[in-house]
This record gives sequence, structure tokens and C-alpha cells, in this order.
Amino acid sequence: MGVQVMWSKRDLRVDDNAALVAAAARGPVLPIYVVEPGYWDLPEASVRHWAFLSEN
Repeated sequence: MGVQVMWSKRDLRVDDNAALVAAAARGPVLPIYVVEPGYWDLPEASVRHWAFLSEN
């Protein structure tokens, strides 16, 4: 089987992520996360979110 590309826009959960489970059931997974600079200007974005992302 080929590699499954898993693009996470904002959901980085691994323990209960249905899309990740489905991808992993099909074979190896290449996870991709792209930082969206404009997202950090939104009111729902917080320093706590950025701290989590920058640790991983």
C-alpha cells in the first residue's frame, strides 16, 4: 500500500482522531500540518494554542 497523507488544519489530536484512525487503517501515514499566519489574528486563537504547536 502507499502512504496516506493526513493533513491537519487545526485538529492535532492523535488519541481520538477519526480521520487519523481511518488513514492508519489503510497503511503508513504522513502527517502534515501547515501553520496559517492569518489564523493567529483570529479571536479564538490563543497563546496556549501556539505554545502547544511550537512544542511539537
